[in-house]
Amino acid sequence: MKFEEIGRVLGISSSEAFKIYKRALLKLSHPKNKSKWESILEDLAEIKKLQEKDSNTERGEKL
Repeated sequence: MKFEEIGRVLGISSSEAFKIYKRALLKLSHPKNKSKWESILEDLAEIKKLQEKDSNTERGEKL
């Protein structure tokens, strides 16, 4: 989605949408959030493993 589209949906200009995006990136990349991101990434990796396991199990049962 382009910033023009985001701005239209939110009722703001594309430049304001871009400014919000940049501020959000700064907040997300702040060192105080590092442990939170590590935890989220670990959870996502575990979810992916479980999905792959379920997918392999389903394929095995269908054969």
